[in-house]
Amino acid sequence: MQAPTDPLPPYDFQTWWACVGEWQAVNLALATIAALVIRGFALGRLPRRPEEGQGRRWLRDVLAMLVALVLALGGVVLGGAMALVAHFRISVFMLPAAFAFYLCGLCLPVLALVPALTRKEWLRVATAAMPVALSLAMLFIEPNRLEIREETIELPTLPRGSRIKVAHLTDLQCVEVGERDHAAAAAVDRFDPDFVAFTGDLIATGMHPTLVAHVRAWLAGLRSRSTRYVVNGDCDGDFDGLVRDLPGIEYLKDRGMAVDIRGAKLWIAGLDNKKRPPDPALALRDAPAGATRIFLAHNPDYFAHAWKGGEWHAELGLAGHTHGGQIQLPFYGAPVTLTKIGRRYADGVFGPEQFSPQFQWRVDRFVVCAGLGMEGGFAPRVRLLRPPQVMLLTLVGPEK
Repeated sequence: MQAPTDPLPPYDFQTWWACVGEWQAVNLALATIAALVIRGFALGRLPRRPEEGQGRRWLRDVLAMLVALVLALGGVVLGGAMALVAHFRISVFMLPAAFAFYLCGLCLPVLALVPALTRKEWLRVATAAMPVALSLAMLFIEPNRLEIREETIELPTLPRGSRIKVAHLTDLQCVEVGERDHAAAAAVDRFDPDFVAFTGDLIATGMHPTLVAHVRAWLAGLRSRSTRYVVNGDCDGDFDGLVRDLPGIEYLKDRGMAVDIRGAKLWIAGLDNKKRPPDPALALRDAPAGATRIFLAHNPDYFAHAWKGGEWHAELGLAGHTHGGQIQLPFYGAPVTLTKIGRRYADGVFGPEQFSPQFQWRVDRFVVCAGLGMEGGFAPRVRLLRPPQVMLLTLVGPEK
């Protein structure tokens, strides 16, 4: 595996195709075939007539889009139900989600848009252009609208007057280290944190050697006054290999480390997300008395449930996994977070006042970062009303 100090190999079209292109080609092919079939159905229900008016052609477009929407949403719901039964095997859900997006957002509207433009039928143009415009925004605008969120969190166990700066990053889900990722690294540099916490999912899908080299270089280049602490996620095939021998990186795999930052005693611990059953207590059992325990886990569910193993408690938990829902709907929020604690905790900073009594909370406060990337594989790499995010946290001691 290439060290980050070596010259980086060029990220070319072949690399992109191997990392994500072939998946999206399958998506587009399936969606195009389905769009042609559904358009044929609409023509069957509302066949062409000599000298037919614009209204009938518009009605045929609307009928096709409604049929596609019903079929696509049915597939997404079915895939979600199957994923739930199969303990969140995410590919079962992501394939119909990708099919729904490309069918309803691109392929079928484009089939309607082209003849509408040639006839200059502006009502049809507007009807077909709206989902295309929204889809292009979700693909190319929202994923690059980076949010830098700064929060101050008071921890009573810190010494009075303490100020500890932590950069929390998660879910790079990389298929290419692009401008968004470099902008996130630059934000971390400006913040000049005492340490960086990365809570899993560096690579979206596959371990292409060129991509691995670029991701390792990105991670090794994150500035920190002390160390970058990382835990594994769901998608990284060989996380141990990804972070092996990187300078300044501590991989917390069911273990913790004692850290002293200007007199503040910390125990920074991390969970092995791939271990089944998980045992968060392993990483916290050696924490010295009086230390402020900061627990890194990929999935925030670990903060809210009793797991097999010992009892445990931490003053602060840091997690990712949700992507903030990746897509949020107005007045509703994130339809999907793939967590048991639900969309209420899709992203943000949470304390006891927000804790639902139905869960067994093991942390005093926790942070869920919306992450930098998007799902990989068949999933469309889109965001909507939930931009990628870097969390810059300042942990402070009590004022009195």
